[in-house]
Amino acid sequence: YLLQVVLTAIDRKKIENEIRMRDEILQAVNNAAEIFLNESNWQSYLGEVLATLGKATRSDRVYVFENTTNGDGKANAQLFAEWVADGIRIEKTASVRYGIYYEKEGYQRWVKILSAGESIHGDVSNLPAKEQPLLSKLGVKSFVYMPIFIDHTWWGFIGFDQCEYKNKWTQVEVDALRTAAKILGAAISRQAAEEKLTHLATHDYLTDLPNRLLFEDR
Repeated sequence: YLLQVVLTAIDRKKIENEIRMRDEILQAVNNAAEIFLNESNWQSYLGEVLATLGKATRSDRVYVFENTTNGDGKANAQLFAEWVADGIRIEKTASVRYGIYYEKEGYQRWVKILSAGESIHGDVSNLPAKEQPLLSKLGVKSFVYMPIFIDHTWWGFIGFDQCEYKNKWTQVEVDALRTAAKILGAAISRQAAEEKLTHLATHDYLTDLPNRLLFEDR
């Protein structure tokens, strides 16, 4: 009977922790939505948003990567923003500051999954062998990588790394982070649209040269 009581208490505590973590993630996502959708200079708040999401998910590192292509047309990802928790000695690990080369690192499978709108999450030890080296050098034990889309085009991804311990991600947590990725995509899309409209208003449509409106503004 005593053993049953102890096990019940442990299960209850586990459920309470999961609920608290879910609520913290949802609150962090709500804060991100408020900033991204209401602030015109949302990029200046991006570090703060990543920190909030990182702390809510108990992550040691959160980063945003933007897709690019190199000279031969192969897809790469360049670091757009990053947050690292206090005490994480990233200088002792491999760096992603110069980008990720999907094919070189063996991540062709990731390209297919992320570009299809699906997330990648779990333990590094459960990945195919060719996908483990870079993450192992980065000290990653478990992770979530969520695609970011701009107008139905795969723009990049937001990643959450656990380096101190492994985290078993629940579906509620994954869904909350998917929402965060969608909100970030909406903010980037809005910024791109505003920049395009500004350019159209201040440049000649045929020659793309600055027009009188830009001249008078300057």
